[in-house]
Amino acid sequence: MKRFAIALSILMLEAVVALPAFGQEASDRFNPSGYIQGQFTTQFLTGDISDLVYIPTNTPIDSAYFGGGITGGGFLTHWVALQARVNFLSTNPFPDIPGSEILDSLTVVYTADVKFYILNLIVGHANGILQPYAIAGLGGLSIIGTFDPVNSFNSDNFFTFELGAGLDLMINNHFGLFGEFNWQYVDANTFLGVPISNPNNIAINIGATYRF
Repeated sequence: MKRFAIALSILMLEAVVALPAFGQEASDRFNPSGYIQGQFTTQFLTGDISDLVYIPTNTPIDSAYFGGGITGGGFLTHWVALQARVNFLSTNPFPDIPGSEILDSLTVVYTADVKFYILNLIVGHANGILQPYAIAGLGGLSIIGTFDPVNSFNSDNFFTFELGAGLDLMINNHFGLFGEFNWQYVDANTFLGVPISNPNNIAINIGATYRF
C-alpha cells in the first residue's frame, strides 16, 4: 500500500509539472481567422436539357462544363466558416456541330456559403491534417454569351441553392489542398423562353487553400 501511495504521489507530481506545458501547447494552437482558395471546377447538368434542343435529337450533347474560380472566407469559430465563391465555366452544349463556336457561352456561378467542420468541433481545434466539412449556400447562376445564330448575344440569370461535402487536407497551418462535391438546384423553369424540367447540377471543386 505504501508503494502504491508513493507511485501515485509521483504520478500526481508529474501531472502538476506537465500542466503548464499542456496549457502552453493549447495556447499555441493556430486559430485561423480567414482563408482564400483557388480552384478548378466542373459541372455536370443532371436536368432534362433535351427540352432545349431544337436540332436533330441524335446530336450529341455535352453536359460537362469546366473552368475555375476563387473563394474567400472567414472562420466564425474553429468549426464554422462563412465564404463567398465565384466560378467561371466555359459552356458549349454542341461541340460536334460544325460552326458550333457561335453557341459558346460563359456560365458564372456565385454563392454565399456556410461550412460546418464537424470533426473540428469534436476535437476542439482547427489544426488537424484532415478536416471534413458539410456546406450549404445560396446564390445565383448567370449564363452569358451567344446561344443561337439569330440572337447574337443573350444572358439569363437564375437563383441557386446548393448542398455538399468536402475535405481540407492541411499540409501545415497555412497551406492545404481541398476537394468538394456539390449538388445545385437551379430555379429555371424556362431558358430563353423554352420550358425545361429538373434543372439540377452536380459540381466538383478541387484546389488549394491558404489560411491566415
